[in-house]
Amino acid sequence: MQNLKKAQMPQLSTLIFAEPTRQSSPKWQSLFTERGVSFLPVVRSGLVSEPNDEAILMQAGRLCQQSDVSCIVLFTKDTVLMKRVMHQAKMGMKEFWLVVLDTKVSGTDTIESQASRVFRLQLPRTVPFKVRALLHSDASGEVFLEDTPPLSGADARKQKESLHEFLIHKQFCSAEDNTHHAAVKCWYEHVLLGALSSPLPVFPTEATIQFMCEAVAGSARQPSARTGNYALCLPHAPAMFGLSKANQTVYGSRLQRAILRGGAPFIMPESDDLAVQVLKRLGYIDSSLNTSVVEGLLVFINGAKNKKQLLTMGLLPSPEDTVKQALCLLHRAFLSNRLPPLWQRAPPDDQKVRDMLQKQGLISSTTSTKHEVLAAMMKLSERKRQCGHKMKTYNGLVWSLTRFVVLDDPMRREAVFLKNDGCH
Repeated sequence: MQNLKKAQMPQLSTLIFAEPTRQSSPKWQSLFTERGVSFLPVVRSGLVSEPNDEAILMQAGRLCQQSDVSCIVLFTKDTVLMKRVMHQAKMGMKEFWLVVLDTKVSGTDTIESQASRVFRLQLPRTVPFKVRALLHSDASGEVFLEDTPPLSGADARKQKESLHEFLIHKQFCSAEDNTHHAAVKCWYEHVLLGALSSPLPVFPTEATIQFMCEAVAGSARQPSARTGNYALCLPHAPAMFGLSKANQTVYGSRLQRAILRGGAPFIMPESDDLAVQVLKRLGYIDSSLNTSVVEGLLVFINGAKNKKQLLTMGLLPSPEDTVKQALCLLHRAFLSNRLPPLWQRAPPDDQKVRDMLQKQGLISSTTSTKHEVLAAMMKLSERKRQCGHKMKTYNGLVWSLTRFVVLDDPMRREAVFLKNDGCH
């Protein structure tokens, strides 16, 4: 903020967009004490749009109509939002200034070259790397706790830029793609040929970039151009709010805890039933209590992080889509290098549902077996018509009933349902 004000913009006004409960957070309140900083609460509503993005675009549109506004400044990592706000600014004859972190974000080069000014924030990394994930040459993986020393910001950026250029040259990605995602796929294709060594660290991402830069530089056989296509997944558990000091010491951050709890990473070659195979590996479909592809698909696309990923890629199924069409969209999403390969694992946390079932006398204990809980959930879903679409699988019922329990959750979003075309 201070750097921008010194940069010939003393009248800078800052508006922070976030969900309403942030206003009561002690950490966030410290931001609002600064002069010229305001908070705009954004209710999490809507089906196929991102509320924050829409609120920012609406505000940018208003600013473009004001004669006393000469410049619009945006601080975000979302390249799609960057492009949309920059377009609005240019249409409104306003300067567009961009604020970014001093780390290479794939797809920002063109945007930065078109912005009036670009400011890079050099923030020291205060979150330690505590979790490490590896991928082996047989496509299996593992995730465990291990301290990893971070690279300096300048070194990490230089390595990432160099590797990204190499991957573009070898046709593993485009300028808009995620460097880390494409690098893992490049490694896998060439480790099978004996050109690169195994295993590959796939988290933290800085370790992946460093490994690949060193491997390419020291390999006697240079990696060739891409010949195959793969789906890569670094699973993570649903994020939990807050992280105690004790857990922060163990995990480092909420993301690292989610990745550790999400399980081992995996990679698989493209196939006709790729979407279904990935959903099985993530636990949304199985041969026991979750045999329905339709319900597994619905639970997956309505997972908060999964929905965000699909929405950003423009591949989120809509209510007009059939199950077959939705699976085709997921097929494309799983093969895409556009974003980091983070996909939310199933099953969702069923503790709230177990507590509710016990209170209503439908199970004797919150530790009842899944078969007992499934039977109880089916009884309850018959009573609670508010649960919406009738589900029959364990994951489907947990998801449906959890939505009923947390109707007052400010982060709750509308669910995506599909046309049932009789497939699966």
